[in-house]
Amino acid sequence: MNDALYGVLFRDQGVQEYLVFADENEEAAIDEARRRDEKAFDDAVEKHADESDEFAEPVWEDYDGMFYVQPVTRQLAEDAEEMLARNMAVQLH
Repeated sequence: MNDALYGVLFRDQGVQEYLVFADENEEAAIDEARRRDEKAFDDAVEKHADESDEFAEPVWEDYDGMFYVQPVTRQLAEDAEEMLARNMAVQLH
């Protein structure tokens, strides 16, 4: 039995790493990472449209790969399950 899962992660300002999704299927994790990249970009575009004086126009390259996939242990995914189910990011140490 394989104890590794695929986690979707991101780094907060390039420093602290967070887990936001875990799945046994690598393709599902890749699709989720891409979906989250697109949502973050869309949110930034909307924010720019609403408050263009305060926020620079977003560039896709800044968001492409913001969320990435890496193997995570089954134990980590199980420990994070409750928070992930509530759509909360889990800070990794």
